[in-house]
Amino acid sequence: MTSKKLLIVFFLLSNLTFIWAQKYELQSITFEGNDEFSNTRLKDVIVSKESPMWFWKFLNSFSGLGGEAIIFDSSKIPFDLAALKEYHRNNGFFETYFNYRYELDTSSLDAELIYTIDEGERSTFRSTFLFGLDEIPSLTYHSILQDYLSSFNDWYNQDVLEQNINNTINTLLNSGYMNARFDSTIIFRDTSANSADLNVYFNTGNRLRIDTIFINKKGEGADLVNEELLRKITGIEAGSYYNQDEIQRSQIRLFRTGLFNSIILTANQNESTENRVNLQLDGNIGYMHELSPEIIVNNQQSAFNIGLGANFIKKNFFGEARKFTIGSSFGIQDIFNVDFKNLIKQFSFRDTTL
Repeated sequence: MTSKKLLIVFFLLSNLTFIWAQKYELQSITFEGNDEFSNTRLKDVIVSKESPMWFWKFLNSFSGLGGEAIIFDSSKIPFDLAALKEYHRNNGFFETYFNYRYELDTSSLDAELIYTIDEGERSTFRSTFLFGLDEIPSLTYHSILQDYLSSFNDWYNQDVLEQNINNTINTLLNSGYMNARFDSTIIFRDTSANSADLNVYFNTGNRLRIDTIFINKKGEGADLVNEELLRKITGIEAGSYYNQDEIQRSQIRLFRTGLFNSIILTANQNESTENRVNLQLDGNIGYMHELSPEIIVNNQQSAFNIGLGANFIKKNFFGEARKFTIGSSFGIQDIFNVDFKNLIKQFSFRDTTL
């Protein structure tokens, strides 16, 4: 190769390197062929983001507000394509194809990124088979099955499937199956019929009954509250099936008595007794008596009024977590015009200033 040809090759390579060394601002991201999902929604899915408008860049230049210019980075495109594919698959488009191109404006140093989408046909839920639920009561099983049947022939949606699975686990947890767990899902995609058949697997474990509620109470008023009273307030009877929602409601009932500064009610499986579970109540009980003084200041009936008050609260009054409250207050109306010298002499409950 002659020196002249070498010089031309060197010039071309240098020019190409110079072009690619330039930083192009990503001015726009567009999608072609997307009939089902809007551009705005797809922009939220991908990693690449458009550069903000000029006002926000100007604001960012002298403050922490607005946003910086976003430079086009082609290394993000594979991640964008993977995110788009996953999003479409989760919404029933199992045979979607993607492509891309970008256009660089060397004069303004702007870049435009274009994704082309061939969505294909969207699939529906066709059938669902639940495994691992053979031993549960038939009423519970049919309650669970209704969620999946209601989705029959609807568009396939991964969020709907996950919601149905969560509902199944919650139903099991409230039906005695404290150790119920979701195992896995196998999806059979029939692209010719545009449908999806599901095999959903669960592990229920044994059905457990409540054995004993253990009480661990601490705090200033712990000795003044009977353990049997706390068990009664929970509303949970020994021998009843484990119910996660009922345990949470019991904890709320206990806290609303006002006896506790803090409380937690948890379940621990009884290893020594088959198919039994114990509940552990850990609570910090505060003072049984509270005295709350107050200062009364207001402006009513075009007069400045001031006074004093106090509230006394006795908790667990005569047992049963009753609360006794008594309050008293004294005030003077239009304090700037009161004759303090004769206030005591003229005191009367009929006096509207007192």
